Amino acid sequence: MTARLPLLPLLALLTLTTLACGSGFEYGADWDTELEYGRYHTFNIEEGLDDVPAGLTRSAIPDQRLLSVIKSAVVRELEARHMEPAHESSADLIVHLNGGHQDHVQEIPSNEGSERRDRPGHLDRRTGTDLSHYRTGTLIIDIIDRETRRLVFHGFAQGTISGRTLTDEDLGDIVADILKDFPVE
Repeated sequence: MTARLPLLPLLALLTLTTLACGSGFEYGADWDTELEYGRYHTFNIEEGLDDVPAGLTRSAIPDQRLLSVIKSAVVRELEARHMEPAHESSADLIVHLNGGHQDHVQEIPSNEGSERRDRPGHLDRRTGTDLSHYRTGTLIIDIIDRETRRLVFHGFAQGTISGRTLTDEDLGDIVADILKDFPVE
């Protein structure tokens, strides 16, 4: 007897897998489940991407352009949750932006064959290693309770950025995906 999977959950799983593979980015978030998020109404974004996480290098995208696009996207997302920007001294939450990139080299074994001239029909196998160079980028958004200095939300996106140009819309989508689970009621 063959086991049958329910069609709807299977389609949902396939759709999610396809969407995750298509974006090329991995997302994650964590937040304090014991807080009453309804008490937060205002926020302030810390200036600059000054604190680059260990192992990362400041992004090759000019910082001011990158910062401006990301800040605009964060403001848009938080305003959609009925929060308002405020001065740092009066904001309920401080949004801290962090990010950078890391260069990678991956060794790929190669096994090419070519026909030998002295023995037609025989392949001469050459083995070696090809190197693949690529760059990953990381954006981290931490949201901190200004009064208690307690981290209330941590979200990130990480993915390969080699060979692609991230538009302002792409960066906005990345910020939206990071903050999609921000649990403000």
